[in-house]
Amino acid sequence: MLHRIQVRRLLILLIATLAATSPGAALAMMYHYRMDPKASAVSVSVKEPASGFGGYAEGVFKIIDGEVAFDSDNPANGTVSLILDASSYHSNKEERDHAVSDTLDADKYPTIRFESTGLSNTTRSSDTDGSATVNGDLTLHGRSLPLSFPVSVEITSDASKLVAEGEVTFKYTDWGIKPPTIFFFSAGDEASISFHITATRVTN
Repeated sequence: MLHRIQVRRLLILLIATLAATSPGAALAMMYHYRMDPKASAVSVSVKEPASGFGGYAEGVFKIIDGEVAFDSDNPANGTVSLILDASSYHSNKEERDHAVSDTLDADKYPTIRFESTGLSNTTRSSDTDGSATVNGDLTLHGRSLPLSFPVSVEITSDASKLVAEGEVTFKYTDWGIKPPTIFFFSAGDEASISFHITATRVTN
């Protein structure tokens, strides 16, 4: 027959074990956010052919879906995913929009995807602000290559919304995409991406 002290210790151990292994406790500090396409924007700037006349072409891509998740106690464990519609490029010129879709082979590769593999250089400047370097893989034109970029993040005081901003420049030719040409003039081989992401917390 167990002594009262032994029974008490067993009860304490049982309660602690249940608290540590229950799903609610394991996810208590995890925050999940779903991107709002209507309140978010991903814009692209590329040097146009004969840039002395045309300068830089700028347009936006439509966001299909995206998610952000992180542990408030350990932000480096966060994840980011983003899916863009490759055929949705929109600028102020219809001919350019069609040319971009053709260059990206949007019929064959309808989406542009980014999946993070980890976060680094995470810094918390306040209870609601911070920054980090997002490391991951960008799948473009059927090819996946590593890509890293800095991002600044702001969360509302009630943690209901998250806003992230950043930019990155890379050579899209590394993904097997040829720069378009007009009258023997070639467009630039670099794309500068800037983004403003607004996401709403998912609680279920």
